[in-house]
Amino acid sequence: MDINEFKANLGLTELPHELESLIHFQTNQSDKIEYSDGFVVCIDKKIGLQFGWSKNNDFLNKLLPFARANASGSFYALWIHDNNKQLNQLPVVVFGDEGGEHIIAENILQLLHLITFDVEINVDEDKATFKKRRKKPSENLEKYLKWVKENYDLDRIEKPETIIKNAQSKYKDSFEEWCNQYLERRDKRDNIKHHLKMLSFTSLNEKAKTYNIKKLKEIVKARPDFKEFLKEEMKIIQSEEMKERILRDLQIDKR
Repeated sequence: MDINEFKANLGLTELPHELESLIHFQTNQSDKIEYSDGFVVCIDKKIGLQFGWSKNNDFLNKLLPFARANASGSFYALWIHDNNKQLNQLPVVVFGDEGGEHIIAENILQLLHLITFDVEINVDEDKATFKKRRKKPSENLEKYLKWVKENYDLDRIEKPETIIKNAQSKYKDSFEEWCNQYLERRDKRDNIKHHLKMLSFTSLNEKAKTYNIKKLKEIVKARPDFKEFLKEEMKIIQSEEMKERILRDLQIDKR
């Protein structure tokens, strides 16, 4: 990843030291191989925020999305709640792919500690939680654990809920009060658009493809009247093979 492009995308001349160091680790040591389940630092042009939450500039300007949180499209952002604070002192928020926005850490360093857990975060309207650990760790987890220990003296976390609880006790109420001024809640048709957009990415791995198709199936099962809407919105997908798979798995007639 080009660090200067990453900075320019967020309108920054400097990054929190911890985030810049993580980008260097991801680029130079992880070799594009996953080091924490579902997590990757990436350039985010705030399309998810605009599409799922609000297009209000007062809202967008206070958020700095910087990483994907799970395979289904949730993402992490820094919340600029105080212009006098350094970037590495800002709280981290997770925005869910199907809604929900929650304080997850008091700062970027705490997030680096959270992702040592090596489990995708699960986000819904009410909460954000980490499930039980998988039996098989991410391929480059050991590299990441070594790096985070050497640079920040952090060991692998055993109880991520402690960090989340403490961060929310500090920032939850003020974040919700601020955020609720701008929210534009999505309906199920917006969720359909979101999952189809995810499935349009040719780089999406099989786990993420299966997840997004599963979510589409759940929506259509609850609202069969949305089938035609889904078929119309599938124009965003270039791959005919993917279109066929969606229609087949959702048992929708392509005529």
